[in-house]
Amino acid sequence: MIRLNDIVDQVLAYHPEADVSLIEKAYVYSAKAHAGQVRLSGEPYLMHPLEVAGILAKMKLDVFSIASSLLHDTLEDTETNLDDLNRLFGDEVSQIVDGVTKIGRFEYGSYEERQAENMRKMILAMASQHAHPRLSRHGKTAAHCAGDFGHLCATSWKARY
Repeated sequence: MIRLNDIVDQVLAYHPEADVSLIEKAYVYSAKAHAGQVRLSGEPYLMHPLEVAGILAKMKLDVFSIASSLLHDTLEDTETNLDDLNRLFGDEVSQIVDGVTKIGRFEYGSYEERQAENMRKMILAMASQHAHPRLSRHGKTAAHCAGDFGHLCATSWKARY
């Protein structure tokens, strides 16, 4: 089971100057927004955003991307609205979350396929966010991340569910 501290430690390992307070704030917000929600497996819903954030931290993405991953289901699955996210987390995070939400309206065949696509759409939303120079700051471009992402997600979700 991944924990917030694991994610923060990973980010600080590859970006020691990172302001991880945005990640911590996104975690707290997501935990409150998803309070009481559980997955079909019975585990708290918050485990999914944490797993996504953990994957992005392993890929050495920036703080905005990781914070967005923690919030990526709040627009669809909670009472959160885009104005709330914009006010609390700023334009960059709210635009990534909104992009992921809009792309998420497609239908897929299997559960694994849907989860892999959820991960890919997170990367696409981040990449479309002004071709985001931060994505390449630590040696990963958006295209590189998108290629790795589908495999990582499909493997993670297939193993867990």
